[in-house]
Amino acid sequence: MNSKTTTHRGPFENRTNGPYLITMTPSTAKPHYQKSDLENNTKPYETRQQGRWKVPYKPAEPKKQLEVIDCPLSKQQLRDFMKPLKDLESQGFYPVFHAACDKLKNSPQTLHWRVFVELADLAKRDNKIDEARALFAMATQIQPYAHQSWLEYSKLEEECGRIELSRKLLILGLHFCPLSDQLAVKFIKTEEKNSELDAARMVLSSLKSYPLDKNWKILMEGALMEARSGSIEIARSIFNHLMAQCGNFGAIFLEAVKFEERWGKDIYSALDNCEKGLARNPRYGPLWFSYLRLLDKIEFLQSQGSAARIPNHEVSRRKLDLIAKGEESLTKELVWKLYLEYALGLERAGKLEDCRRYMKDAVVNCPDNLRWKAWMVGARIELKAGNYKIAMNILNQSLNEVPCKQKSIVLVEMSKAYELIQNKEKARELMIEACENSKQDWKVHLEYITMEMRNSDFSRATQIAKDSIVKYSNTGRLWSALIQLQHTDRKLIEQKLHFKGFLLALKEVPKSGEVWCEGARLRLNPFTEYYDLDSAEDYLNYAIQFTPQYGDSFIEMLRVYMLKGTFEKISELKRLCINADPNYGMLWFFCKQNPLEGPAEVWKRAKKLVKEELCAMKLAYDHPKPREELYIDCMWSGLTQANWTYSRSDNLDLNGRWRLIYGSENITI
Repeated sequence: MNSKTTTHRGPFENRTNGPYLITMTPSTAKPHYQKSDLENNTKPYETRQQGRWKVPYKPAEPKKQLEVIDCPLSKQQLRDFMKPLKDLESQGFYPVFHAACDKLKNSPQTLHWRVFVELADLAKRDNKIDEARALFAMATQIQPYAHQSWLEYSKLEEECGRIELSRKLLILGLHFCPLSDQLAVKFIKTEEKNSELDAARMVLSSLKSYPLDKNWKILMEGALMEARSGSIEIARSIFNHLMAQCGNFGAIFLEAVKFEERWGKDIYSALDNCEKGLARNPRYGPLWFSYLRLLDKIEFLQSQGSAARIPNHEVSRRKLDLIAKGEESLTKELVWKLYLEYALGLERAGKLEDCRRYMKDAVVNCPDNLRWKAWMVGARIELKAGNYKIAMNILNQSLNEVPCKQKSIVLVEMSKAYELIQNKEKARELMIEACENSKQDWKVHLEYITMEMRNSDFSRATQIAKDSIVKYSNTGRLWSALIQLQHTDRKLIEQKLHFKGFLLALKEVPKSGEVWCEGARLRLNPFTEYYDLDSAEDYLNYAIQFTPQYGDSFIEMLRVYMLKGTFEKISELKRLCINADPNYGMLWFFCKQNPLEGPAEVWKRAKKLVKEELCAMKLAYDHPKPREELYIDCMWSGLTQANWTYSRSDNLDLNGRWRLIYGSENITI
């Protein structure tokens, strides 16, 4: 190496030298990767005098043709190359790296960049961040026209908090791969997150010279970005242009439907887009299900007193026409789902006999390996109708047909059924069996925790949460459940264990939005010394950024804004919430009364409930008495009436127990 001192050089300042040293060998030589290259603990982005990664290597001429990069033959070669190395992964990164170095000597050079990406991913999973960085950098230099390397490299730097470097990697990747929709979409989302919409719009405007059928995904993301930023008319015009020029892509119409549902003047605009999409793409399954759901929603809104642009009998006729046409256009794998969704709509409308008839069609047409799911839906329908014995028989049938790996799902469903009819011992027995049958599914353990919470046995739920975290220490939802349970115990609050649990969780899962939301709830309890609205707002900003699909974070942030009096921020929060379209959360389900309701309807109800809550608790927030108040262990979420449904579940009627156990969602097929 040259002994002359050089200034620190970043990876984008000189691509010929690069962030690591590559010594060129004669053109006829095979590349040789030294095993000792990764055993030095120095950092990869040092000056040339300090650098490691001394790899004698002459890269092959990069292939610009995308069909060469993505050809099935190369992917098969990669699978064959990595298959013998899978057994070494349990020993850590270095044994795999050493073995790969030996194998690369006799492998085609066009395969090397793919191997480096695979090794970088393994290094990342093994927490060898410096090694992952250098391997990604090598992959991008060997084959800069492959978008996968740039994308994964950028994600690594983003996860490490190096946002600007992640952004530069995306820009450089787009320079080599201007038509990569994955890179462009990632860049647009990154710029949007940093409030740099002009840079994202420049990328979109640069696509004018390329064929529209090659970059429609990028333009569609641009339309969604404009919608999220509040430019509804611009977004609508982009969608209209895409639907007119790229009508053979059903995904465009599907996103246009979702856009109109969220931000359109009425639901009928979404229905029009759906009809246009079906006319152009009669075999695109998601549009059929969207059209059926829209008709169900129109029927539901009209039953709530909304103005009827389409009479109810016309809605029913369109549904029947949809089913008849679906039988002709869709494959058998989709037809049974159409029957099932139609049956669920009939059940919501109270037409139980018609519902059973179409459920029978769904079961008959269902593939053998999925029939157990159809039985589960049928059991829930009968359970809600009060036919408990029939429901249990159907669940037993589902248990007989379900594959062994998914047996725990049916056991959880059976446990909930027994819980509904208040046979708690049988419900607990089945839930324990489900946990024993699930090898790697943390969700079953979470179901066990929430079941004990619904039965008001918080101490047992706390112990289950602790045991589950031992098995799944990197699962944020289990940590958030433990923090929430500790927040319900006066003694644990006095010992400050709830806040210690939060700090410990951050070390294990720092990017869990659920954990940050629970931390904000600790800060929002006015009867503890941790009450701090500013910190709560900061925590919730992290929660929304990391896990926007978790609806409780938006409801808790609404509480913060109302308590602080920053009402001008609520409209922006509403926009974020509707764009995120949350799909789970204890408070979110409490505020969602019907599975057909969208985020706008749930937000409206949540705002009303939070306002009522704060009016009732105003004195407690204004003049709290730390650790002495009766409500110290009742403030573990933003709606005390939601908390009380867990502590007083025995007093709920059948409908109340149903909502508590099942929320407002149907089984996802």
